[in-house]
Amino acid sequence: MSLDTRTLQPNFVVQLMRLLPTDQEVAALQSYTGPKEDLGVAERFLFELLCIPRLKPRLQCFVFILEFNARLHDLSENVEVFSYAIHDIKRCTSLVKVLEIVLALGNYMNGQGPKGGAYGFKLEFLTKLADTKTSDNKSTLLHYLVNFESC
Repeated sequence: MSLDTRTLQPNFVVQLMRLLPTDQEVAALQSYTGPKEDLGVAERFLFELLCIPRLKPRLQCFVFILEFNARLHDLSENVEVFSYAIHDIKRCTSLVKVLEIVLALGNYMNGQGPKGGAYGFKLEFLTKLADTKTSDNKSTLLHYLVNFESC
């Protein structure tokens, strides 16, 4: 009932959550009117679990509390890596130039249409550069970009 962190370990609490009775088992246990001594060990255990108010939400919160610091540490590392990546991308003038060329190519290809004259594009478009073929089907927009960039 006290959810003592010194006594309960996260893996034990997760296993306990898997043992929680289903709605059908709860209904069957609540409808039982006989003596508890006639029940099997597992049924008596489930019967005792029913006596604990809001057990499932308590256990879920307890697992969250137990795993919070580890999750926070993992997320902090990811945020730090992401921050370094953003910093490096901002400093990479070659990448900025390539992205400018891709935007210019896209605007040229779309011409005066509704997608022409865009101020930006979604990064997922970069994966489509290799799929956009030339009229003779011998190369792609990615090939053109590489040749253009090497000039």
